[in-house]
Amino acid sequence: MSIASLCPYCLGEIELPRDQCPFCGKDLQNHNPTGALALGTQLSDGRYTIGEYVSADGEGLLYRGVDNQAAVFLTIKEYFPVTLSSGRTRAGSIQPKAGAEVLFKTIRMDFEDLYSTLQKITPATGLVNVVDVVEANNTVYAVMESARGVTLTRYMELHAKKPLSARENAELLRPVMEGVAYLHKHGIMHRGICPDNILLPIDGSACLTGYATQGLRTAGGELRPKLYSGYSAPEQYSANEFEGFFTDVYALAAVLYRMVTGRVPVPVPQRETGEEMPEPNFINPSVPSYISRVISCGLRMNTQSRMQTVEEFMAALSDQSEANAMLGKSPQKGKKQKLTGSIRSAGRLFTVFAVLLVVLLILVFWIVLRIGGNGGDSNPVSTPQQTSQPQTQTLRVPDFVGMSYSDIRANEEYLANFRFAITEAYSDTQEEGTVLMQDPVAGSSVDAETKAVICLTISKGITQITMPDITGYSQADAEQLLYESGISFRVVEVENNGEYAQGCVAFCDKDPGETFDKETTITVYIAGERTQSAETTE
Repeated sequence: MSIASLCPYCLGEIELPRDQCPFCGKDLQNHNPTGALALGTQLSDGRYTIGEYVSADGEGLLYRGVDNQAAVFLTIKEYFPVTLSSGRTRAGSIQPKAGAEVLFKTIRMDFEDLYSTLQKITPATGLVNVVDVVEANNTVYAVMESARGVTLTRYMELHAKKPLSARENAELLRPVMEGVAYLHKHGIMHRGICPDNILLPIDGSACLTGYATQGLRTAGGELRPKLYSGYSAPEQYSANEFEGFFTDVYALAAVLYRMVTGRVPVPVPQRETGEEMPEPNFINPSVPSYISRVISCGLRMNTQSRMQTVEEFMAALSDQSEANAMLGKSPQKGKKQKLTGSIRSAGRLFTVFAVLLVVLLILVFWIVLRIGGNGGDSNPVSTPQQTSQPQTQTLRVPDFVGMSYSDIRANEEYLANFRFAITEAYSDTQEEGTVLMQDPVAGSSVDAETKAVICLTISKGITQITMPDITGYSQADAEQLLYESGISFRVVEVENNGEYAQGCVAFCDKDPGETFDKETTITVYIAGERTQSAETTE
């Protein structure tokens, strides 16, 4: 029996099953991977249609979809944990692994509770809306709005040459921070805040997606974890560590660090081995000192010394006096302490001077008595020798240029004597991971008593990149592949005489296999709607 439905590509009303949409010409035959739901699968008595498979993680599968009742595009997540499931029956039902039935059901309940709560509290500022939670196929489906826009990662790439100021970046992120604070009020932690999970709609403010259960965002648990390098907090790397609202504060601070410096924060595993992470205004001097300190406080490894709530984090970012009060460094207090210290120093100096004067008078009186007692003999008088000041011990900075950074990190002597701050740059001659420059230069003297900071510039590899073949890809899939390949691009729509599938890549200004500089922005030509003449010909 055929079911009235909407095309998952153009929302045209069609009847399934069929091979091709009569409106957009898209192929409606199933091409989703084995194990995923077939394209065109119906949920909730035909209200929702499953579209293309998008991605998978340790918790489940993500699909594009449509709401046949409201005629809108959706994103649908299916609970399908790879570590706890044995597969899917022909009827679509997901089967737990033998011996994992209880755990499969327990985490499924956590998944359902999470999205049911999100459905109740959204829409809300800065959060992608959860519109429905559906039980079917021995599992649960979270139905979410399909937020249109670019990821924050892509936005930063597009604005790399004209970055926003630190205050503008904080303001851009504010809706997301407000959304996270709202989640916390309802007892929900996100644990997956990163630039890839922040969307910037063309006609709206930033919003956060990427919801998941604790198991997916914590290493060492029952699910295959998905952590975000540079953005996940230290406590997420062990199932034995306590997580709290400060876990999301770390991620928000990491995102803002990336926005104001242009660099991904040093990942937790590297920080735990001693790698230094420079403060934001060390990398970008235009970042106000108080904002730099607030971000650094949010990125502290120790949860007790880290800023504890998102509200505190927002307040400190928006007001310097709030920041100073929270960080315990009020300017007035500092001036008072400085003045008090000066008075104490002057008092100590006067005391030392008085003691020296008394000693000098006693010494002169003793010399006079000696001379008088010897009848004017001019025998030499031995005087105390002046003690020499201890010499400051120094170290010579080694020549790191040309060395592999991994070899430097493996050298215990280097780690014992120095700290390292890292920047990256492309190189046409040096392999990825090779040191290009250092500061201080080799041979410089540094204090041996304290571990000096050595700034190393590490090669990101050659600047040349090879163009993949994306001809015929949908625009979304092509953009994803180009982003993963590190290629900058722009999209131009071209007329379609029927030769191309609507919304797919017709051609590019770079041929497949062609190499070019990574700084180059390529042009991707997307086929528009088919012209009337093409439809008439058919």
